[in-house]
Amino acid sequence: AYARDSMAARIAEKKRLIFFPEATTGDGSHLLPFKSALFAAADTPDGGPIATVQPVAIAYTHLNGLPITTQWRHFFAWYGDMSIASHAWRFLQLGRTTANIVVQQPVQMARSGSRKINRKALARQAELSVNAGFNRLISGRIAL
Repeated sequence: AYARDSMAARIAEKKRLIFFPEATTGDGSHLLPFKSALFAAADTPDGGPIATVQPVAIAYTHLNGLPITTQWRHFFAWYGDMSIASHAWRFLQLGRTTANIVVQQPVQMARSGSRKINRKALARQAELSVNAGFNRLISGRIAL
């Protein structure tokens, strides 16, 4: 509830908000399911306009000019019980790394009869969009 309320307050103040809806970290080989509870903040309590969700996919795609393959992807991800310091040190020693970002079409759900958005549908729509962009990035099917 604290995260949702904090996010909703930021949206109400017309401030931008960046969040990672997986709410956890993985090995970087695929997207993890989005937590729909985080999308509840997109519904304004006063019935005003719903915040627009801008799906963005981020992926490390190249190391020293060569495409990053599946067996290397875990070197770039910070997950599990890794300490941030040792991960950062290892990451910095890898070499020249390219990270790419794909900005997908904005997502916004209409209100239902109860004047609430369907946060699960909003989360799923955003997840599908980010997943499509991420898969295009890591497969090399996008012009960089």
